[in-house]
Amino acid sequence: MIKNHRSTVILACILLVLSTCSLFIGVLDMTPEALLRRDFETIDIFLISRLPRLLAILCTGMGMSVWPV
Repeated sequence: MIKNHRSTVILACILLVLSTCSLFIGVLDMTPEALLRRDFETIDIFLISRLPRLLAILCTGMGMSVWPV
């Protein structure tokens, strides 16, 4: 049972790292520094395109993982 929890934590960490990486991958180059500098073009791209894309992917994955009872 402890091994089962360990794999869940490891997979959650991998999901977090890959999700963070996916926020900065796209047609336009974006860095975390640009977000911290409050570059308005970067923030617009982040809020309009990248963040909704990630949330849609995560919601779809969660929906597909639910087995109908």
